[in-house]
Amino acid sequence: MSAGVIDFDNSKREKPRMSEISFIDGECDLNPGAYLVSFNETISVPIDKVGIAMPRSTMLRCGATMETSIWDPGYVGKSQSMLVVYNRQGIRLCENARIMQIMFMDVGQVAEAYSGIYNGEGLKQ
Repeated sequence: MSAGVIDFDNSKREKPRMSEISFIDGECDLNPGAYLVSFNETISVPIDKVGIAMPRSTMLRCGATMETSIWDPGYVGKSQSMLVVYNRQGIRLCENARIMQIMFMDVGQVAEAYSGIYNGEGLKQ
């Protein structure tokens, strides 16, 4: 993974370059480090909710976790999150494994719908 750029108004935003990890016979071994995970499922956050996700307990027991941001009201897409492996021995990840669970929390009113650059990510246009 290369360095990324984060700024105030996104005029200099740059996502890091990453290489894809292939599954062999439906599995891949991950060494300690950070990995960008693309989800199979389409997330569609209701306009009066935010999405918050947590790792499944098996991930934690294996020495890995998921780092996520909040999904804004109105976000729709096949999102991505960061899988971080802390276990010094690494972990074996099976293809389509259940690694995270999302909760939707009420924001108390209808909010302005998310219209950022990630809305619709991973969806066929």
